[in-house]
Formats: sequence, C-alpha cells, structure tokens
Amino acid sequence: EQIAGSNLAASGVGLDFTDTWMIRLDPKTEKNIFVAGGRHTFFSSDRGRKFQRSDPGGEGLHDIRAVSPVVGAKDLFLADSRGIWRSKNMGKKWGKKPEYISDPLALFWDEHYKKRLWAIFHDKGLAQSEDTKRQKWAPVGEGTGYADLELRELSFNHRDHKIILAASPVTGLHTSSDRGETFEPVESNLPAYVPGVVHVAVHPAGDGVALALTEYGRVFQSSDGGFEWSAASRLGQAPQRLVPGSKAGTWYATGRQLMRSEDDGKTWSVILPTDNAGDTVYDVHEIEIDGKPTLRAAWSKSGMVVHSADGGKTWKPGKAPPISDTAHVVSMATDPADPLHVILAATTAQLRYSANDTDGGIYETWDGGIKWADITDNVRKTKKDKDPKAKR
Repeated sequence: EQIAGSNLAASGVGLDFTDTWMIRLDPKTEKNIFVAGGRHTFFSSDRGRKFQRSDPGGEGLHDIRAVSPVVGAKDLFLADSRGIWRSKNMGKKWGKKPEYISDPLALFWDEHYKKRLWAIFHDKGLAQSEDTKRQKWAPVGEGTGYADLELRELSFNHRDHKIILAASPVTGLHTSSDRGETFEPVESNLPAYVPGVVHVAVHPAGDGVALALTEYGRVFQSSDGGFEWSAASRLGQAPQRLVPGSKAGTWYATGRQLMRSEDDGKTWSVILPTDNAGDTVYDVHEIEIDGKPTLRAAWSKSGMVVHSADGGKTWKPGKAPPISDTAHVVSMATDPADPLHVILAATTAQLRYSANDTDGGIYETWDGGIKWADITDNVRKTKKDKDPKAKR
C-alpha cells in the first residue's frame, strides 16, 4: 500500500460511511479498489467511479476488525465478529459463511512464511494458520494462545525469520525466538513497571534494530532484534503511528506533530509541527515524484496532504478534501504505479451511532492533493435502490 510505512449495520435507507477506515489497492492494476468500514465492504473495478457492495455473508452489522494485505494474486482475508473470511478476487466477492467461525481481533500476514497467516482471537489468543482456506487454526504456547497477555500487534524480524515481537497495551513487550511457538516477556533494562506498548517494529533496512513506543511516548530500543532493550528517549507526545523509513536508522512517529529520528530513536526532531488546534498528523509515506525523494504526510482532521522535497525542511501544502468537521482521516493509500494518485478514507467523530450520519467517506486525488473528488456517492444506496446486488 505504501513505499515506506507501518504496517482496520445496514442503515435501512442510505449506506453508512461513518466508519470507512481501510483501503486496499490492487498491486497489479490501479483499476481495482477495495474499501472496508466497520459495517460494510465495497469493491470497484473502474478506479472508484462505481462501487459494488460486497459484504461478506450479505448485508448487516458485522463489526469488521481487520483486512489482510493483498496475498498472492488477489486473495484477501477479513476478520469480523463472526470469524475469518476469504475472497479470491480482492474483495469483489466473499463466501456465504466464514472460513473459520470465531471472534478475531486482528490479522497479520507472515512476510517470511508466505503460507502463514496470524490472527489474534478474543478467546483463543494468538494463533496461526497455513492451510489455503484458513479453516484450521493452531493457538501457540501449547494451545494457550497467550490469551492472558492481551497481545494486539506483531512485528517480524527481517533478518532473523525466527524472531517475532509482540506488543500489548496491557502487558508490554514480548519476544519469540522460535517463529511464534512460545513468547517470553521482555524484562531486560526495562522499568519494573512496564508501560503499555502500543507500537513495535523492526527496521527493514537496519541490522536488527527495533523500536517500541508506549502510549505516553516513551521510546525503547533494541539492537539485537528484540531481546535486549533499553530506554532510548521520549517523544513528548502520544504516538499515533510508528513508521520505519527507507534508510537504516530513520524512523517517523506521527501524532500531534510529525517527528523523525535518524539515529534509531535516540533523538527526535519535529519536521512538521501542527498549526491547527486539535489536528494531528495521521500518516507519512516516503515516495518519489519526478525522480525526487519526497515525504508525504496527511493531516487527520483537515485531511490535507502535504509534501516535502527537501527532507522535511519545507512543506508544500495541498488543498483539503471536502471532509466534514466531525470526521477525521483514518487511512491513506498511495498508488504504487502513480505516486500522485492518493485515496483517503475518513470516519466520523460522533460518539453515538446514527443511521443518518453521513460524515466520513472516500476521497481521491490524481494530482497529489490539489484537486479532490468525493467518491463516496459512487457507493451510496439510494432510497429507490433496494437490491443489495445493484451497482452503487
């Protein structure tokens, strides 16, 4: 989805876009776009001009929790409150029932073992599956799944394929050296009270360097792939995302402002300060435009996408898409075939669900964020359209 980056109820009348939050682009063609929200999924084969409703198992309130990256040619896996679903055509069609009935919370594709898909279940904890249909799942930890650890995020070591890191906002950091069969809590050089860890990642270009961020912005560093850790620094803000850069040693942390470290987390500098009260930097991508290395960042509240061609010294603002004041950006996808083609997804900030709440939606630009098209209406269901299979 991005060149460098971090690793997402039927309303009766009208579709509900209050929680559109995940986008998947076909790596082989820019025509195919898959969009998921908490309640619905949609597929477009014409660059977003028209979307087809493609809810797994039919329409209804499903509480979608996660969607895997595109696997192989066009395989997608989706986790919702009913179980794990499989699509063979990138989300255009799904089965009538889950491949595996359970209560999954998150999905992770193992980049080293292409047959292996990981899932965190509410009751079974961490489990893995290697069969094609994902109908068989084996909890790790001698069947316990380490459910009591309340794991929420996995990160895979790019140099040592046996090492897997796991983060928990409740129990902190955990490390596996046997491909996830067993996990041990990280205790070396960490405070007696281990704060909740919300993000962990191993740098793909570094020599086994990993960073972990706590919910309050404390930074811990490991230089051996995740076994020995030490306190590295403080961000001074609550982190929203941890993004490894393309160069070894370079990391980005998004939040109230965009921060960058070029020494593996020991020091951080602000490269994009906030100038709007209450706004935060949601995500950052490293791309190339006209052969020049460029940073792309998206603001969460306004939805504005900005660019820097000088490493963050100066930024060229774009124009904000037509996002409601009560919505915020929760996903940004850069087209790998065209860096100026960007799609944003926004969700509502309303505290209570309402069938008439149309805040949020899907927004597309072909010029890097100067002109935006609201393509949400391409998938809205009109009052006259009662057929769930009709084009939208």
